[in-house]
Amino acid sequence: MTILSTCQIEGETSNYRLQFLIDQHKAEITRILQELCKQGFLASEYKGRWTTYHLNTAYLSEVEKIEIIGNTSSKIIGNTSGSIGNTSSEIIGNTSDPIGNTSKGNVLDSKGNIKQRTPKSELQSNILFFCELEYYTIGEIAEHIGKEVNYLKKTIIPEMIKKNLLVRLFPNIIHHPQQKYKKQD
Repeated sequence: MTILSTCQIEGETSNYRLQFLIDQHKAEITRILQELCKQGFLASEYKGRWTTYHLNTAYLSEVEKIEIIGNTSSKIIGNTSGSIGNTSSEIIGNTSDPIGNTSKGNVLDSKGNIKQRTPKSELQSNILFFCELEYYTIGEIAEHIGKEVNYLKKTIIPEMIKKNLLVRLFPNIIHHPQQKYKKQD
């Protein structure tokens, strides 16, 4: 869903770009992108390292022809292979397109709920509250606040350390395998 949303918003994407958005190895991202191309969701341009992907407009025309089931607030988007999505079909509620963007521009999560962007200040406050009494790994922090590990690792945590809001358990070994973070006293 993130891949298709990125293609819709940015016009195109690449494996390199998705490595910053998805907590997957680049080989796994390549496999997912190839599967989306095979299923007709995406079209690729170029080859090798410079491959870019964009939404397959021919596929989107076919999806728009899908009959609306029940009331007008839900569409069923078919997925015959079952390798992406929930099962053989994925239901996305209150959508205006097959990517999950609602008519208000919000994105739906895997459970069909509207995902809200958390303001950075609120996110940092939540992290500080969680890390107030003891040290936690980035994985534990990410799980607690509901954000991706890579996003915290590359964006939020370094900024909070730079502002002296958080301290490392191993301050002299930044990439220590058991690195943990706590609120600055």
